Amino acid sequence: MIIGTSHEKEIGGGVEEPQQFTLLLIGLFLLFLMAPLSWLIKIHFFSEIGAWLLIAVLSLDILLAALLASNRRRDRVIAWSLAIPSLAAYATCLVVGSNLLWGIAHTLGVIFLGYTLIIVARYVFTAKRVTWNTVSAALCIYMLFSVAYALFYSILVILDPGSFSYSVGDLTLTEFSSHFLVTALYYSLVTMTTLGYGDVIPTTPVTQMAASVQALVGQLYIAVLVGRLVGMHVADSMTNQQTLKRMSESDERDH
Repeated sequence: MIIGTSHEKEIGGGVEEPQQFTLLLIGLFLLFLMAPLSWLIKIHFFSEIGAWLLIAVLSLDILLAALLASNRRRDRVIAWSLAIPSLAAYATCLVVGSNLLWGIAHTLGVIFLGYTLIIVARYVFTAKRVTWNTVSAALCIYMLFSVAYALFYSILVILDPGSFSYSVGDLTLTEFSSHFLVTALYYSLVTMTTLGYGDVIPTTPVTQMAASVQALVGQLYIAVLVGRLVGMHVADSMTNQQTLKRMSESDERDH
């Protein structure tokens, strides 16, 4: 027996939701791709254009997060009230570039990204079905957390330049706008994945504990996320099967 399209829509959950988190995910991947490119520009062209491009992509991600993270009016008002000062601070840093301004910009960035993480996590862990939008949102959480931690590491370096030691070369705060931010993104991602090459080493209790917490959260998040997505998929499949069975029995009675 062939089930009609109305039944299929009922089983599938109705109208397909917009894929807003896919755009944010693309923007976050672009940020990590731009990081090494900005450093190559710095090395080969002796220009701060690479740093400007990196901050431009970071600002783009902030805009995307403010626009796409939630459809609720209250969430958007709060997101924009946090995003606008952050964007203004980064724009000022590109002109002035003092370490104090970088610290303020990164602090505002961490606050905004933290709020965005709460919104996206709420969506992921309250969703009823596993869709590509749900998977994209889950990946966005992982990437947003990595970016937020990179900014946090940058703040720690501004407060204490000896927060990290480097087995290859040396990073100075005179290059903070382009050099260390790239390294911070790299170090945050390898710590999040517990890869840990050992070329960047936290040397103070604060940075050591921060890195340990990030590695722990990275592993726990994957474990919890996989369990959540699998549970959602199994529950949705069982619901669809029960719905299909009821519709089949109803059609048989009608005939």
